[in-house]
Amino acid sequence: MILSRETMKKPVDQHIIPKTYLKHFAIDPKDRKLKSLVWIKRFDHNKTMVSKESIDSRKFKICDFYTVECEDSPYVIEDYFSSEIEPVYNDIIDEVELELNLSQDCRSKLILWLYNIKYRNTYNRTNIERNLRNIVHFTFSYQNEFDRLINPAPSPENISREARGAHLQSLLRQDLLSEFEKGMGTKHWIILKSRPESKFITNDNPGFSLNVNLGVPDFNTLTSYFATNHEATNYYILSPKYCLMISPFWKDTPLEVSLKNQTINYKITNVRHIQFINKCTSITRNKLVIASDKTHFS
Repeated sequence: MILSRETMKKPVDQHIIPKTYLKHFAIDPKDRKLKSLVWIKRFDHNKTMVSKESIDSRKFKICDFYTVECEDSPYVIEDYFSSEIEPVYNDIIDEVELELNLSQDCRSKLILWLYNIKYRNTYNRTNIERNLRNIVHFTFSYQNEFDRLINPAPSPENISREARGAHLQSLLRQDLLSEFEKGMGTKHWIILKSRPESKFITNDNPGFSLNVNLGVPDFNTLTSYFATNHEATNYYILSPKYCLMISPFWKDTPLEVSLKNQTINYKITNVRHIQFINKCTSITRNKLVIASDKTHFS
């Protein structure tokens, strides 16, 4: 249901990292003052700054990032996220914490969540805009002065507007979601568990992928996007305790095994693997690394 413009509370300050996700990295979920705070490590040029921040902090928001140019329903995408996507994360974590084989409903919610967490990110829009700028530069760089008068290149503002429109449209494309589900559904899913002395950290662009060959990661393929090619292993930090790993099936796995019928197991992973995951998480950040304890940054 879309509220009228008169009754709608205008959500202009919009979370680019969902609040429902951030709260699972709270410093202390049982403490009244600390349950809404997380530790962040901010990378800004050559400086790094560590601080405690509220999960409602402006550092996790951008004004009108998901607002569309439509008078009747400018907040349709923000409303979709807040009512249809973000509430499912608590359901996902509640079931993960039971440490049982995940239900089909939870698997479907995970696919929906993973798809949206990536496509909604600022990195995705920046990438679209960068590509558009490159296309414009290449297309118009060979024009002579007369051609520039007749057919001028788009302004930087127009390029940004086009990138914004393309990004927002992609968020509601069912075909992209179906393609993502198909690719991720043909891999092996396992939930890794951290250790009391070594927890997972996350960032402002959660999740990454890289190719792994015979147990050896290829850092040249490390990307903040999820990848569905055969060699790719994907990681998504669910909480300081849990990390979803989506990797190629073993060589002799029957062809009929998929996300729908495989058993999703839990495994306490070793400290070296946790350090590797945290290193990749830090590398694939936008600006922020996030943790429930600042000692996890080291």
